[in-house]
Amino acid sequence: MKTGRNDPCPCGSGRKFKHCCLAGSSRPETDSPPQADDVLSIESQQYCGLVEKLVDFMDRPGNRQDLKKALMDFLPDPPYSELELDWAGQVFHLWYMHFRPDKNFETLNERFLRTHRHSLSPAERAFLDEMGRERFRLMEVREVRPSVGLTLTDLHSGEAFEVRERSASQSLVPWDIILTRLRRFSTHNELDMAVPLVRGAKMPMLNLLAEILQTAPPDVPDAAIQYLMTFGMAYVFSYVVMLNRQASMPPEMRNSDGDELVICTARYSVMDIDAVRDVFCRHRSFRGNDSGDGFVWISGSRKMPGGRTDRVSLGTVQFDGRDLILETNSEPRLKKGKALLEKVAGEWITHRGDSFEDFDQIMASAQMAKSQNTEPEIPPEVETQILAQFFEQYYLEQWPNAPVPALNGLTPIQAAADPRWKNQVVELVKGIENGMARDPKANFDINRLWNLLRLERS
Repeated sequence: MKTGRNDPCPCGSGRKFKHCCLAGSSRPETDSPPQADDVLSIESQQYCGLVEKLVDFMDRPGNRQDLKKALMDFLPDPPYSELELDWAGQVFHLWYMHFRPDKNFETLNERFLRTHRHSLSPAERAFLDEMGRERFRLMEVREVRPSVGLTLTDLHSGEAFEVRERSASQSLVPWDIILTRLRRFSTHNELDMAVPLVRGAKMPMLNLLAEILQTAPPDVPDAAIQYLMTFGMAYVFSYVVMLNRQASMPPEMRNSDGDELVICTARYSVMDIDAVRDVFCRHRSFRGNDSGDGFVWISGSRKMPGGRTDRVSLGTVQFDGRDLILETNSEPRLKKGKALLEKVAGEWITHRGDSFEDFDQIMASAQMAKSQNTEPEIPPEVETQILAQFFEQYYLEQWPNAPVPALNGLTPIQAAADPRWKNQVVELVKGIENGMARDPKANFDINRLWNLLRLERS
């Protein structure tokens, strides 16, 4: 069907067709010579006009069957969510126009250029040729100038691009990752489209694409990337969808033993509380807690990331009147803990029953309690001050000096000084900055953390 005025623009901008390429292609031409300030509008009009001609060519009855087949090839595994279909709409039309070969190994752009060569001006032919070579790119946002533009870095080539952009510069924040394509004009760049990739999927995405690129001849890496990010875009887009889906799923909660996290409780009646306390005080697997009203059940020495050895808390033991309560965070630990209690204090305790609560139930209970809380909220200015103090203490004192499993047990300060781990610290700090940029309550100068770790915002 022909693109309607209120349909999404097939150029992938995300705007309505009437406000994008249709509007550009319908502007009246003028015989006056172009002025310096008019270059932007002239080139944009030319681009939009060519896209409209390509859309008309694509909408011809003879192309519809091929278009339908191409769409099925591009989206082979339905169902897709509404958001995923929106992403697909942005990418698919550009891919179909410029990179999807037909049975004669010719793209729509090439077929249009061949059949309309004599009706196109030399400038239009050159523009179409350039449009057919401009590849898709995975880009990282380095700087945002709201309502003005963006500074982007190509994650494959390392090239930096300045882009004029109004709408996307209102929603993107530093270190966001996007799949995009540039409109390359003589005086500036624009975004042809922008599909977000969850920040945590950056390295998995690059690793997946690197595996594909390993099959390419080693002497032509740039050609391999060019092919992958043009003709192979259907595969790349499928990875974008897959990784974004994975990131949107609730994280799998497991303890240090790899067991699924479930709050498990075993309750016992106690015949002689003093005797039970005494046996716990003398047993090496129990240690009195800080409040003095119970015990922590701990393991023997375990090897931790970075080569350290430490003891792990496996559960707690509390007294509730004449009852004893064992609590663990997994069913296997509860079973092991109950066996230990029976062994060391079985003659003084009697098992009464177990209960289990998974984290979905805990979160639901917490949300209900929060909704029923009628206490007055903290004044905004006080909350801002408290959060600022928390961020400063945590990110400038605690986090930089705490061992991080993702850094093999090194602290961020140690890893930032080690060439082998420096890039991983940079990625962690980028993630912190990215999250704070989306949190209106995060009142913290992230540059202080970059400076503390002596890292450049690369």
